Amino acid sequence: MLRSKTSDHVRHSDHDDMRETKIYAYYDPADDLIAPSQFIIHVDHETLHTQEELIFSIDGPFEVVEDGQLENFIDSKPVKFIDLDYTSDGRISLKLSHLASRYYNSANKFIIQKRDIEELLWFYGDEF
Repeated sequence: MLRSKTSDHVRHSDHDDMRETKIYAYYDPADDLIAPSQFIIHVDHETLHTQEELIFSIDGPFEVVEDGQLENFIDSKPVKFIDLDYTSDGRISLKLSHLASRYYNSANKFIIQKRDIEELLWFYGDEF
């Protein structure tokens, strides 16, 4: 049975050695800038192929992606609402097994939209 990968195993760094998963936040200047409009998850190879899910807190910390850096994530694949879950301790679960299957293990960068996080939290009686 595969175990969960938690945010304790997630590194947030500037260099691009993909030995560990990185989570980024993008704040759209056209939005309210209070919360990220998108989360970008760059999953390392081992995590993607050995873990069922990635669990993280929407409170961060996250490395912020600036407008000029967005081109580095142009190949990111969308995360669907059904790929997300909410844990009993108030964190987000990203179902990596769904993503690996949907994209045939060919993608390792994924984008979660703010509206999907908001919908998930609303469903569980919480808010962003």
